[in-house]
Amino acid sequence: MPQAKTPSCGLECLAAKASTNRLRELRHSKQLTLDFTSPISLLLTSATSLRQVSPFFCLQSDYSTPAFCSLLRLCTLRVAKMPGFDFSNYNRNAALHARGVPLPKATSTGTTIVGCIYDNGVVIAADTRATSGPIVADKNCEKLHYIAPKIWCAGAGTAADTEFTTALISSNVELHSLSTGRDPRVITCMTMLKQHLFRYQGHIGAYLVVAGVDPTGVGLYTVHAHGSTDKLPYVTMGSGSLAAMSVFESMWQPDLDKEGAIALCSEAIKAGIFNDLGSGSNVDVCVIEKDKPTQLLRNYERPNERGQKERNYRFPRGTTAWLNQKVISKEDMKKLVTIETMSGDDNLTVGEKMEVDA
Repeated sequence: MPQAKTPSCGLECLAAKASTNRLRELRHSKQLTLDFTSPISLLLTSATSLRQVSPFFCLQSDYSTPAFCSLLRLCTLRVAKMPGFDFSNYNRNAALHARGVPLPKATSTGTTIVGCIYDNGVVIAADTRATSGPIVADKNCEKLHYIAPKIWCAGAGTAADTEFTTALISSNVELHSLSTGRDPRVITCMTMLKQHLFRYQGHIGAYLVVAGVDPTGVGLYTVHAHGSTDKLPYVTMGSGSLAAMSVFESMWQPDLDKEGAIALCSEAIKAGIFNDLGSGSNVDVCVIEKDKPTQLLRNYERPNERGQKERNYRFPRGTTAWLNQKVISKEDMKKLVTIETMSGDDNLTVGEKMEVDA
């Protein structure tokens, strides 16, 4: 006895204006069976009208028919073009939080790094504090990294990631320079960094300020851990970037000279040091200019110089401050007190006895 075929839904053609509620009624009445693992079922059970899929299409219950296969291809392409937001991760986090799982916390990068372009080059600067949570791990670490003779990076974020990422890119830039026979470009270094960091979707915690001079001119870029980049005349990054940016926005000028750019970057770093707990200690400066060797000014300023503890508590004369001064002579003193000379057995003066007159 031949097996009966699965009855069709009774709809040979659905118009574009048919609503989703009708499809749900068909599904609940068992006239229409959908596999919830297929893209077509997810599409039909969503709160969208069928006009977003196609003006009209044929829907049959037999999944092996060519009509359904064509429909599945069409819907798969149309689903990718639908606008909207995906809140699945938010719902997952809310469900985990309801079960007592703590929500993820933002990680502070620490550090204050800045860069500034001037008329003949570029200056980058950084603080020297390395932290491990609330603990100062290193008071005088180096956050300015070598890439090429005319290209340097300032790094914020995870110390190991900034060290090894810049070392890797430095090697790749040198190999690229040897292969092309030309001096490396700043934009080449920036492109290598952004492509490398984007590949890891932010799991490499390296936030970099790339600065340098090449035959095309002066370049200054910021590269974030997720791969986004910016090109600006002055930049700041790190947890102290807001304090540093306030200094740049109030003091930066388009016609800065070398000394002015160094002083401005130093002031920006000190603003981060004094207003951010993740930044501290000293100020390192790197000056890159055309036709001159790069200058690395280690510990250019020491705003938090630690003084020596005072061991001698004998204060010199004049240490105590006074408001006014009045000198009384001995003759004036005799009007107030009686001065007598005391002699010992050997008739030597051993002191003076003063009695206050009544």
